[in-house]
Amino acid sequence: MKYAFTLATVLLTLFSLSWTAQANTVQAPSARQQQYENGISSQRQLQQRMQQNQQLQQQQLNQQLQQRNTQLQQQRQQQLQQNQMRTQQATPQPIPQRQTP
Repeated sequence: MKYAFTLATVLLTLFSLSWTAQANTVQAPSARQQQYENGISSQRQLQQRMQQNQQLQQQQLNQQLQQRNTQLQQQRQQQLQQNQMRTQQATPQPIPQRQTP
């Protein structure tokens, strides 16, 4: 009986050590799994770069539009000033009336 108990204890200890060793062992990913993970990582990086490029292009386009708007506003202001000057030059000045003594 004592022998059976000792044998059972030894077997149980060996089994638990084996199971613990397997649980603690980190298996390296297979080549196919590694390729898949690399592909996912590359795809994420590409997507991030594309988003950054799109944001940069949008910022550049907005800046160009703002510059063009400023330029057009300045041109309109100049045209208004020129039109006012022409109108003032074309309008005959009133002739002062002589006062008779």
